Amino acid sequence: MAAQTLGSELLCTLNGFVGSPRDIGTTPRGTRRYYPAIGGSFGDPRLRGEVLPDGGDRLLIRPDGVLEQDVRITLKTDDDAFIYVRSTFDQRSICRNTARPIGERLPPNMVRYSIFETL
Repeated sequence: MAAQTLGSELLCTLNGFVGSPRDIGTTPRGTRRYYPAIGGSFGDPRLRGEVLPDGGDRLLIRPDGVLEQDVRITLKTDDDAFIYVRSTFDQRSICRNTARPIGERLPPNMVRYSIFETL
């Protein structure tokens, strides 16, 4: 049996805004930080609306350097429908010896992402 290719197409572009981070503190799994969603918008000819200020980005910076993100937001479409979005992913450095200060960006060729979306 031949392998099938999963097709996809762009649904919309989302521009979200977050507030000041809240440092939750250090836990056995790593350092936790929360960024509250404060609004935004999304749009494409087929789907448009706003990002509601009721969710946020839960970030875990693990001791091994892996960044785990758990983003949960609610979208409200122009026709008053609500869409719950949850996006979880982790970011891993591909190269060894890439220790850098927290918050410093790595070049794209040094990072691997695992992304899981729920709509």
